[in-house]
Amino acid sequence: MKLTKRKIAFCLSGAFLLCFLILILLLTFLDVRPIGPDLGAVGLAGANGWFATKIGHRETWERLTEVLGYLLLLEAAFFAGVGFFQWIRRKRLSAVDREMFFLAGLYVLTLLSYLFFDRILVINCRPVLLDGELPQASFPSSHVLLSVCVPCSAIAMLPRLFADKPRLVLGGRIVSVLLAVITVAGRFLSGVHWFTDILGGLLLGGGLTALFYALIMQEKTDAHTA
Repeated sequence: MKLTKRKIAFCLSGAFLLCFLILILLLTFLDVRPIGPDLGAVGLAGANGWFATKIGHRETWERLTEVLGYLLLLEAAFFAGVGFFQWIRRKRLSAVDREMFFLAGLYVLTLLSYLFFDRILVINCRPVLLDGELPQASFPSSHVLLSVCVPCSAIAMLPRLFADKPRLVLGGRIVSVLLAVITVAGRFLSGVHWFTDILGGLLLGGGLTALFYALIMQEKTDAHTA
């Protein structure tokens, strides 16, 4: 059986999501100690505590990544606007590119994932106290999750939406890569997350984005077949 790019993307999605679930189990049961600033329990305390001690809290990186987070939301809003414009111009929702629906699904899953781990299943809180000294849920890092899902999906969507504008595609891809890399690195260096928060954001974001890639590859294959 031929291993197509679509099947590889599905396999990658499953592998990322499985590793994410394993990480949750490790954080729940392995080396759980009260090392948080409010004496909150944190799993894999040895590794997380070591990184937290080495990095500390760097407000410059924290503020920079907050700004980059807004830019990531603007990038997502741009693609949402493209989909809305297609709907208005073509006068039927069914006439919107099906890839745009997959992209909307990715955005919804990203939002639901954030809400679930922020409001329902709190794995651990931040290594530093912010906003009036109240402990905040920090797993997985929402900035890292966003910086994987939005720019990586943009890299795939740009040539599909703007095939006749290669310079726009190239520029958009470069900006997307820079946003992703600087946000992930900056969030880690800011010290407002445990190491496993960053890792969790990468794994969950990678799983959701790989699933998105697999679906749009399926759509592309179907279109050629038809």
